Amino acid sequence: MAESNLGFEAIKACLAGPGVNLQLGAASLYEGCRCVNECEEAGLCSCKAAFDCSGQLNCGFLSSASAPVFECNSSCTCAMTCSKRVTQRRPPWQLCVFETEKKGSGLRTLSKIPKGSYVIEYVGEIINATERGRRLAALNDQEPCYLVVFKEH
Repeated sequence: MAESNLGFEAIKACLAGPGVNLQLGAASLYEGCRCVNECEEAGLCSCKAAFDCSGQLNCGFLSSASAPVFECNSSCTCAMTCSKRVTQRRPPWQLCVFETEKKGSGLRTLSKIPKGSYVIEYVGEIINATERGRRLAALNDQEPCYLVVFKEH
């Protein structure tokens, strides 16, 4: 963890909020492939990755926003350079944290990101609906608050 000059703390893993039990780092929920170095063609590899060899989402996933995205995981034998390990590598985009005039800190890119490309992993505090309600009720008009709701398959 590192303090930034904009007043927030950079973290590398999600944090469990009150009442949340995260089992990060536990054994993978998904069976891994047995490919060597780079995964085989999509039909031969047991992982159903949504990414093509360039790291962009396949067309079918772009048109079906509700489809879950799977990629090779810690149970796979392929190398970290495998094209089906997109979110596990640092994105190639130049990202810049900046201070906005009215909305606090922001994040922008210094280069164009092609449609369907992975941008960056969400890392933050994970809270449940009860805690969300408690925090929203305790806010005043001057406090910044940004909540992101993820729906899980």
